[in-house]
Amino acid sequence: DKTGAGATVPVKTEASDDALNPALALDAWLAIAPAGNGESPLFCSLHGSKTGKALLPAAIATIIQRRCAAAGVLGDFSGHSLRRGWIQSANEEGISVPDIQHVTRQKTVTMVAIYCENNDKRKLARRLRDGL
Repeated sequence: DKTGAGATVPVKTEASDDALNPALALDAWLAIAPAGNGESPLFCSLHGSKTGKALLPAAIATIIQRRCAAAGVLGDFSGHSLRRGWIQSANEEGISVPDIQHVTRQKTVTMVAIYCENNDKRKLARRLRDGL
């Protein structure tokens, strides 16, 4: 949220394992971070028990890359990779473009379409391969 206006977006509340549940993880983070007061950034640095400034995009990318490496997932990932991947997965699951825009706060349908273009090509290739 570059402007600091804030927004409310849905967070998935179920997972096959509580350790993978984003809603529980967010609740646990808000229990120790000042973000719950509505004035502090959601993602900030930690210094022992004290929180610091908002994380920069490069710091978020580093965290994501380390977690991917720990999970054995190779590639050059960033926060944008996660956003793009979520949009593609949502499109694959048949979630409507307005609903995708609501979650990602994409301002234009064009950006969602650009992110989903390869999905549509893959779907068409599968349909052609399988005889429509």
